[in-house]
Amino acid sequence: MARERYRIGNWKIPYRLETADMSRVAFYAENPRIYSRFAASEERTQKNIGEKLQKMEHVKSLRALIDRDGQVNEPLWCMEVGKEDELYGSYDYVALEGNSRLAALKMEKSTPPVTSEVPCNVLDLSRLSKAERESFIFSLLGRIHITGRADWQTYENAAYIYRRFKNQGVPATELAKDLAGISPRKVRNTVKAYELMLKNEDSRPGNWSYYEVLVSSNKVRKAREEYSELDDIVLPMIKRGEFPKAQSLRDELPVIMSDKRARKRFLGEDAEDRFGEALELAEATGGSNYTLRKLKQFHRFVAEENTEREIESLLNNDGTTKVTAFALDKIYDMVARLSPKAQRRRSSSRSR
Repeated sequence: MARERYRIGNWKIPYRLETADMSRVAFYAENPRIYSRFAASEERTQKNIGEKLQKMEHVKSLRALIDRDGQVNEPLWCMEVGKEDELYGSYDYVALEGNSRLAALKMEKSTPPVTSEVPCNVLDLSRLSKAERESFIFSLLGRIHITGRADWQTYENAAYIYRRFKNQGVPATELAKDLAGISPRKVRNTVKAYELMLKNEDSRPGNWSYYEVLVSSNKVRKAREEYSELDDIVLPMIKRGEFPKAQSLRDELPVIMSDKRARKRFLGEDAEDRFGEALELAEATGGSNYTLRKLKQFHRFVAEENTEREIESLLNNDGTTKVTAFALDKIYDMVARLSPKAQRRRSSSRSR
């Protein structure tokens, strides 16, 4: 067979194309799509892996395509099973990439597949140490799925990044470079979010976006830093599914935390709808209105002890006099227009 080379960065790994019977090819238990779906390593048996994958809709669709075409069109990326590898000892190859296609082919149906043969790009990893082999495999999977087809769920991507960063000690800068298009900051935030998910003992992929919000949203992160008890309330709520969606956590939790009454309600004793009740309190005082929030922030700024002195300093500086005076004039003009309306509205409310 002709030998090609797979190139990733400094890696130049030879491989050959072979055809193997599906019974000779094992699922890769460390594949992020598989790894993220099992809580314990002892559960990642070939039988359990196959059954879990075969319940997924995209695997069922793949089987329909295989039946239609009469073959698996895209080769699996495989490595040979070493004699010392007890986990895959009864197989000849391990499908590092392509486990979904392999599961589809192995799926038991009333009509057997047209063929039991599967094309495999068999990588020669014999010259690599165990650590080098593991590093290359993860680079291969990241290149194909995260930067190639991007068909992994974000939770699975996160599990991959976490394991490379924490277990293999790959720096965030190197991971970002390897994955291309992902910043070092994104890598670090992903690791932090995944750690929160592990801390919360939450293994549901659909909840990933909530943990991502907790570390990536500046407003939410600041609230968590200011109120140490917030995590003890929010994390169990995420696990119980008490937030309507991740966007609610991102947009509405800061509104609650910025309103004194709403914040007290949210951080207080538990209730059936803690989040909903606190949000109602915040909205009642205009907490969810962007313009009102900005107006309150401006009022707090103006009321600060040093603000007047600092503005006077700007006016006394030749370089900032004009722009400062212009801003003050604009503020004065708006206040002059709106203040009489505010007074009339207030008087009208009092007379009712």
